Amino acid sequence: MITGFRLETQNAAAIESALISIQKAVTKQGTAEYHTLLSEEIQALIDNISLNVIQRPADVSLLDAARKELDAKVAYATGRMLPTRYNLYASAQVMLMDGCAYIKFNSSTPLYKSVLSKVKGLTAFSYDPRGSAGQEERGELWNRLMEKYTSQIPFCTAQMFPRGPIEVDPALLKFDSPLQRARVIARHNMTNQLLSMYSDGKEIPPYKLMRCMDLALEDLTQQYAKREMQNMTAHLQTILINITTALITEAPNMESAAFPAEPK
Repeated sequence: MITGFRLETQNAAAIESALISIQKAVTKQGTAEYHTLLSEEIQALIDNISLNVIQRPADVSLLDAARKELDAKVAYATGRMLPTRYNLYASAQVMLMDGCAYIKFNSSTPLYKSVLSKVKGLTAFSYDPRGSAGQEERGELWNRLMEKYTSQIPFCTAQMFPRGPIEVDPALLKFDSPLQRARVIARHNMTNQLLSMYSDGKEIPPYKLMRCMDLALEDLTQQYAKREMQNMTAHLQTILINITTALITEAPNMESAAFPAEPK
């Protein structure tokens, strides 16, 4: 699958304008997704602290601790160009042929697909070999472009996102309620219990993991599992807390009413 655009000109100013339009759309989407991932990371951190799974960081705020965890995952996924939610990297190459400019958009995930289709003033020129018939000519053109620029340097290559550190706006962070988070944790805990049952309480070797997982997921629909998850959820609700901006941004030497920082 090639995601691209065609400009009926090779004018440098027109190409620059197109790249700026793409970059703005991608930056908005990438920043929103980063805040979604960060919200999830913060929730997991706070819930694990509340459940005494881990200790509260004593030297940084909860926001900074969660961001450090997320940035490590983003760096790992980006460095290996993995097709996961944590790979937010996007770039574009500009190639010239027959009086036109072609912009090839590069990303390992479909995150930006929806916003790219809405960029105004650009003619989409994507190619999917598995798509509908009638794309042969477009596919041939992309093949010619790729062959040409195997030995030549593209007119330009631009990193679309991220372009430096992502600025975090606490107002964009959204958190689930204690009930919503309790239901998820209860489901995870029940799944782990079922996996333990099917593995005879032993560590599951990789070649057996998916078979045990299939059995566990099937059992989640059974009445006894549903009742157990309801009981877990009710108990977890008494422990999990509402997450506020003040809680996640307060200085690490301050004691939160929810849970105090661990001493160094």
